[in-house]
Amino acid sequence: MSIILYIAAPLAFDSKIPENPSIYFASLSIFIAVSLSIASIIGLAVKDQTKTPMFSIIVFLPSIMLSGIMFPVEMLPKMLETIGKAFPASWGYRLMTGGLLDWKICCRCW
Repeated sequence: MSIILYIAAPLAFDSKIPENPSIYFASLSIFIAVSLSIASIIGLAVKDQTKTPMFSIIVFLPSIMLSGIMFPVEMLPKMLETIGKAFPASWGYRLMTGGLLDWKICCRCW
């Protein structure tokens, strides 16, 4: 699905393609792995199968709302902005938009 959106977004929404697709897809893979890990923990921790979706919504909805995906983080009060940094969606969003990972930083590690 991500590859379809990667190809269709410039055509449908006039968006720009990420400058480095390998970093984009690597950060996307990290974000997907972290999200699936959290979902697995929720699935294992909640004993009642009917309550699992409720706990997932309790975790993932604030994650999306406070991460900057739906609206800019700068619009939030400082306290909510700080709370939003604890959620993986904010780090995943920063990774995929290029605000966190850079080749220069990676080159220093090697």
